[in-house]
Amino acid sequence: HALELNGALHPRARGIAVGAGRERLVYALSERVEHVLATDLYGEDAAWVGARTNAPKDFLLAAAPFPVDPARIDAARMDMRTVEHEGPPVDFCYSSCAFEHIGTEDGHFLEHLRGVSRILKPGGVYVLTTELRYGPTLPVPHNFFFSLDHLVNLAARSGLPRFYLVRNALVT
Repeated sequence: HALELNGALHPRARGIAVGAGRERLVYALSERVEHVLATDLYGEDAAWVGARTNAPKDFLLAAAPFPVDPARIDAARMDMRTVEHEGPPVDFCYSSCAFEHIGTEDGHFLEHLRGVSRILKPGGVYVLTTELRYGPTLPVPHNFFFSLDHLVNLAARSGLPRFYLVRNALVT
């Protein structure tokens, strides 16, 4: 919804889903945009079963909940801490409940946000959802529960050109 509200969903839009595994949103977006690249730590030894493959595109297409155009979806291995994209800048990126798993310190989260900023077109949109909590940020093994102030501070320190909150989703 936040991508739509910010004009990022249109027939010529191209986007990247980070930490996507085989989530349903990838398939739904592929019907509304030109191309979606799903990224995750895909590999035979992936810790998460939703990324355990050496053939990410085939893996993704095999799980499609409805018919999709394979030309509009692709998949690739990418570490969220080192966001890299060799193609032209993209219209949007999104991360659904993956941001909180990428690090153990602010530097990991800042690297991610700065990487996303580098691959977005001017005016591009990044939407992320993550775990929020009342009170101070709580790091637990393999997860962070962010205070709102901490999350907003990370976004500001990352150098993202703009950001604001929409229904608990940080949009840049």
